[in-house]
Amino acid sequence: MWGGAETICRNNLVEYNHMYDIMKKMGDGAGVYTLGYQPGTVVRKNLIHDIGRNRFARGGPYAGLYFDNTSSGILIEDNIVYGIAEPKWPCAHVLIGFHSRDLIFRRNVFVTSQSDVKVFHYYVAKEEESTFEDNTTVLQADWQRPVGLDDRMGLEPRYRKALLGR
Repeated sequence: MWGGAETICRNNLVEYNHMYDIMKKMGDGAGVYTLGYQPGTVVRKNLIHDIGRNRFARGGPYAGLYFDNTSSGILIEDNIVYGIAEPKWPCAHVLIGFHSRDLIFRRNVFVTSQSDVKVFHYYVAKEEESTFEDNTTVLQADWQRPVGLDDRMGLEPRYRKALLGR
């Protein structure tokens, strides 16, 4: 909810998703997008990659992880984000929007194409109002995709065969 007022949004769990090749029709969004105060929410162990805005879309930002307008009270841990098409404002691995705070970023891996890429971008938000612990930024040329990663992310095996035929 816009404005940071308390809502019923709380204790959400976004876990073990494999999100890729998104933003085909949108110009403002992310692999994971939040809005407003969401105490107890956890975003963890997601694989997010190949994010690029629709070529006809203008203006709005996009990211691997996007915590928009007053997003607060969220733990973000053990995610892997890579393949951001334009890793510069208004696009980033992580966007922290208007007055977002009390976000905890822990043990995330951000793979960049260039050494000078700024992973975290702030829009009317302050870095000191969130917590950053043991996050890693690595150059794409130096990154080795963990063995078995696809088996740990996305659909559970029992559903993968039924829905995807594999």
